[in-house]
Amino acid sequence: MRPWILVLYCPVLIIVILTDCVALGSGPITWKDCTNDTSVMKIEDITFNPPGDVGPGEGFSLKASFWLNEEISDGKVNVDIQYGVLHSFSASYDVCDKFKEAGLTCPVSRGMNSGVFQGRVPFPHGYFKFTINATTSAGKEISCFTFELNDNI
Repeated sequence: MRPWILVLYCPVLIIVILTDCVALGSGPITWKDCTNDTSVMKIEDITFNPPGDVGPGEGFSLKASFWLNEEISDGKVNVDIQYGVLHSFSASYDVCDKFKEAGLTCPVSRGMNSGVFQGRVPFPHGYFKFTINATTSAGKEISCFTFELNDNI
């Protein structure tokens, strides 16, 4: 975990990356599902606490409930972060490590699952775009999401 950067992951990566990649702020946060029809994960519900009012240095939690069409035992999560017009950060993480951080065991069973992520927002105010894409080791898409936060004060 890199405590200096948090992105909001939503689903596997909402669920999986979260403590490393979530940025919430006092401005509106929007997210978009960019998964394809054959993706392994389908998100059922995402709950933020506090709901949308977290600034730099403050804590948050995120609960994600999702359906897996098949068991997940390996893979990677790729995270790209854009701050303003600049590409600021890219990283890859182990899928199972991220699920474990959310309170799940790996492999994660087919069917309904949920996990809770906790973290702090170390970013300054501004515009952020996060792209999270998770794949199995065979290259099959688990999940894909983008998040945008415009917290210009």
